[in-house]
Amino acid sequence: RNTSKRMKDIGKEIKDIGFDFLIQELKNGTIDMVIAAMNPDEERVKQATPSDPYYSEVDQIVVINADTADKFKSNADFEGAKIAVQAGTIFVEKAEEVFPGCETLILQAVPDMFNNLLNGKCDAIYCDGNVGEGYIASNGSLAAVDNVEFPVVDGMAVWVQKDDPNGFLEQVNKSIAEIAEQGLYEQWLSEAEADAE
Repeated sequence: RNTSKRMKDIGKEIKDIGFDFLIQELKNGTIDMVIAAMNPDEERVKQATPSDPYYSEVDQIVVINADTADKFKSNADFEGAKIAVQAGTIFVEKAEEVFPGCETLILQAVPDMFNNLLNGKCDAIYCDGNVGEGYIASNGSLAAVDNVEFPVVDGMAVWVQKDDPNGFLEQVNKSIAEIAEQGLYEQWLSEAEADAE
């Protein structure tokens, strides 16, 4: 809500694009930048340029139906389980590392993952912590698994075209520094969580 207004104020619009198409759209020049909780990895850095991180470490969560909490208590309990992850995200490549022997269900959109979980088409969702906590807050039938161990994943960045031909990066990094100094990111997360309730 607030983000849409801010973007309009600076003459930009937000486009809803499948996560795994974002870097290609950026390369094609159909979008100016990607702001989508996307962390730097080796393959992405070859294709686009990340900003300074705006969130230092990716928060991870496993969401299950609350009535299966006795079954899923640790990483090992997910052997043979079907775990939904969002296409194009770090969670696709990390799922089998975190949950050896699991089956991954790769879906395009976050709502699709939660619909699959609620309809019994998968056993769990492995996703960004803020996303998962928002869904749990708005749906009492969902729960987080507390005892899962996660790998450290580098923080999230804004992405611009490779080598920044449009000169966006300096202003983006300046904005990120100001947001961090004023504690605005945490404030926006709290507002988003309140809106979800």
